[in-house]
Amino acid sequence: MLNPNAKRSYGLSGGVALVTGGAQGIGRDIVLHLAAEGVAVAINGRTPEKIDRVVAEVRAAGGRAIGVPATVSDKTQVTAMVKTVLAEFGCIDFLVNNAGVSRPNRFVDLSEEAWDEQIDTNLKGSFLCGQAVATHMLERGSGAIVNLCSIASYAGQEGRAGYCSSKAGLLGLTQVMAQELSPHGIRVNAVAPGLIGTEMISRNIPAEFRDGIANDRNPMGRLGLPREVAEVVLFLLSQGAGFMTGESVLVDGGLLSGYFFSKQAAGGSFKKS
Repeated sequence: MLNPNAKRSYGLSGGVALVTGGAQGIGRDIVLHLAAEGVAVAINGRTPEKIDRVVAEVRAAGGRAIGVPATVSDKTQVTAMVKTVLAEFGCIDFLVNNAGVSRPNRFVDLSEEAWDEQIDTNLKGSFLCGQAVATHMLERGSGAIVNLCSIASYAGQEGRAGYCSSKAGLLGLTQVMAQELSPHGIRVNAVAPGLIGTEMISRNIPAEFRDGIANDRNPMGRLGLPREVAEVVLFLLSQGAGFMTGESVLVDGGLLSGYFFSKQAAGGSFKKS
């Protein structure tokens, strides 16, 4: 029987990665997996205390990490962040655009401020970080970028107009980045998680709805684990995905594989009587 906790090697050792939103949730797991792989990691976030905890965690395990606090929607801060990483590690081989926020509300009640925050962080932030790092990667002629999209990139979700719009835009941005950068040795892909057991999901999605989706509408019958997303990110950064670019990999337990899947409807039929 396969061991889901078995250590895997992706051939990334010796590389340098910048992970935005790397101090918590899926981002933290991505950081820890990269560090365990032998990658030096620059951990971005907006809260220095949270960043410091993850940096200490990596170093305690023998890895290399620095904290680079910055607001990813601010070009001046992004430029300074990338310069700091280059000064410390000398290069950036991998970029993971993971920083994201969700501010659920009904479309007619969604404030302009909440709309702007989601578009600025989830979409503009990935644009600015991607642009700053890609400029460096173009000089080297190599690199790999992974953008964290979502199942919301593919389908609307009631009460999440800003989030869905930002993630759908990020999928389009991923494809354009791939078209323009891949001829120069820089692959760009996306990972689209479904319902993953993170603090953001717990905070923004009511437990009854969340558990109902996980248990009834998801063929695997559970929430995903952050490490299961991290593993796919590492694969896309690796040469194992050397002929993949402009792709988005769903990590959703089969949630979007069939809209009408339901254990409660097992044996049901659309045939007319």
